[in-house]
Amino acid sequence: MTNLTSDEKMGLPIVIVMAMIVALRFFTPAFMWFDVRTMDVQHTQVGDLPEVDFDRAVVRPFQGSWQVVIRKLEPWGWVGYCSTDTNYRPYLTDSALPNPLYLDWFTADYTCYESLPCGQYDIIVTWKVWPGSIIFERTISRTDRFNIVCPAT
Repeated sequence: MTNLTSDEKMGLPIVIVMAMIVALRFFTPAFMWFDVRTMDVQHTQVGDLPEVDFDRAVVRPFQGSWQVVIRKLEPWGWVGYCSTDTNYRPYLTDSALPNPLYLDWFTADYTCYESLPCGQYDIIVTWKVWPGSIIFERTISRTDRFNIVCPAT
């Protein structure tokens, strides 16, 4: 049996360290990159854009996307009212949120949401987090229910 050279002895620890780094990234939860703390769409009247109480932290920079779906409660059940395309962007730790923050900031599509009729709505926001690679994709989803009230007659 031949003895391993010092180069061959170094190969195994390097492979182990690389496997640990890949495993760590693979098993790292999404909140270690992006943490959504609050998402609460305020009730409002017809013609007013709903304000959103939203708090999130970008813990580490990453590439990601988000999509918004709004459903309306009809007498026969929940139906899709409108949804955005998937929006891609880099998320940076120093990104600031607008104050106040309105529903149109989430949607990046004013036409669908500028005039919601009276009713009860669900908003579903889904973020995809790609920490370094799409292979390590994580999904975060938040839902909230809000009302658009008709003016009193």
